[in-house]
Amino acid sequence: MPHPLDGLRSYEDLALRFEHLGARDEAPATLERALVDAEELVEFGIRRAGERLVQSGLRFRTSPLRDAVPLALRKHPLRVEFRRVLATLGERTGCPECQREIFAVPLYRLRGLDDLHASACPRCGHLVRSYFLPRGKDVQSVLNTAFLDLELLTEWSFRMGAASVSVQLLPVQLERMTVGQLKRRFWSDVLERHGVPVPLQAVRLLQARRAVPERRKLADLDRQEFVVSFGDKARVSVTDALETVRHRIRTRFRPDAAAAGG
Repeated sequence: MPHPLDGLRSYEDLALRFEHLGARDEAPATLERALVDAEELVEFGIRRAGERLVQSGLRFRTSPLRDAVPLALRKHPLRVEFRRVLATLGERTGCPECQREIFAVPLYRLRGLDDLHASACPRCGHLVRSYFLPRGKDVQSVLNTAFLDLELLTEWSFRMGAASVSVQLLPVQLERMTVGQLKRRFWSDVLERHGVPVPLQAVRLLQARRAVPERRKLADLDRQEFVVSFGDKARVSVTDALETVRHRIRTRFRPDAAAAGG
């Protein structure tokens, strides 16, 4: 990777997160003490080096030890600790909604047709920021499978004809959201954002070919996949809507896109 992950850029970044993880202990160890205790296992040094860039960070001392980590993470106690570590890899920032200092959780606001990255508050679910093009590989690009496997996030997919798009939600969002609220988010980020002339009321989310009641809590659903259908008030078909979205994505950064209504 040409750039280190957020939260792992410097020794100070690592120390900050290590301190946070040990905050529940009466006498939390320092990162320096932990590195001394684990000197036979890990070290802080150069991970990758090129002609212009050098990436430093924690590294395993031996390749067999590094290769053993995926096997070790199958154990429940290690999974619990790894989950805590992942929850601190995002940006340290303030949440404008709940007014707390947080480690924002990286996620895909949209994934599939287009990748819209975001970071969100783990306490209230507020989206702190969104961005299309990360610098290098961001946390979510590299560790997405781990975030989903350890249930720091859940992913909800929407089938539109021959394609699909997904959104990712934090546990706090999952607990609060209804199907109707998720539909509004899909409509806003996928259809309205790309100028597709379909009103919110015309969008239906189907499972097993039946519309899912919009008052239904997401946490009560057995499946996390929907098929998108349009009602009579829609001025285009789902297939035409998909092509419009694809076209707007392809031309988003062209100078004439805004003038053309993109």
